[in-house]
Amino acid sequence: MRGTLSHAVEPQYAEAVELLVPLNASVSGMTVSESRAAVIALTEQKRQLCQQASRYLAAAGTLLSDIDRLALEATDSNKIAKLASRIAEKEFGRPRRRIGAEKVRFLSGIRGDSILLFSETAKQLAERIYLLEDSFGPSSRLLLEHLRALARKTGLDIISCACPMSGGQKVEHLFIPSLSLGFMTQNHFLSPDISPCKVVNSRRFTDREELKRRKIRISFNKKAAGQMFLQAAGLFSEAREIQSRLESLYRPAIDFELVESLTNGLIETIGSGRSAETAPR
Repeated sequence: MRGTLSHAVEPQYAEAVELLVPLNASVSGMTVSESRAAVIALTEQKRQLCQQASRYLAAAGTLLSDIDRLALEATDSNKIAKLASRIAEKEFGRPRRRIGAEKVRFLSGIRGDSILLFSETAKQLAERIYLLEDSFGPSSRLLLEHLRALARKTGLDIISCACPMSGGQKVEHLFIPSLSLGFMTQNHFLSPDISPCKVVNSRRFTDREELKRRKIRISFNKKAAGQMFLQAAGLFSEAREIQSRLESLYRPAIDFELVESLTNGLIETIGSGRSAETAPR
């Protein structure tokens, strides 16, 4: 624990499944109250910065969606569907007597002025990864949507990784842990650090002449989206600095001996395999 602020997460089955660890007991309210005005002011400032950054990201997402829509008009969706079927036939095996479950996760996020992509996590999920090179969006999106549906129909459990700038609506990576198989998108923002078993380039599905007719608008949207992203990154950077200042106010109020005691008790509980009902209070 670094003396950070409390992060509220509502338990779904409190004490029956989730064990509540009372870390707030380690904070001296009397000490914190001496800095109450500064805590309130800094927290409000951070909240406003994060809201502004989120609006910039939403704007960038809208521009990227427009690029996707424009490029879709020059994309052969039938070719994509046929490729998805061939990959499924080759990789997924015979149908199981069930519909596969799906978990939705994020594999990337904003860090500073760039996108942080957890390529090492991808390597742990899959030994074989298809790399989908797509500068515009619709080809990789459609291919992943088809593969996602085909995998579940075959009875395979999947992990779908959503694009953080799409409000979670667009899948940009897909993993099938039971097959140690994955599909990852590479574009202007993402460059997975992997050795792919196969590369699928969006050019094979794209009418280049048709795309050229939309080149000016696509180029403008790309540039504008990049600017929106940089604005958001700058605001998030300011918010992180404020978070550090908040932590410096809280840190002196933390009883780290109590935190260590709680931590050791939790480790003992986890190690013994006891349920929340028998865990020490």
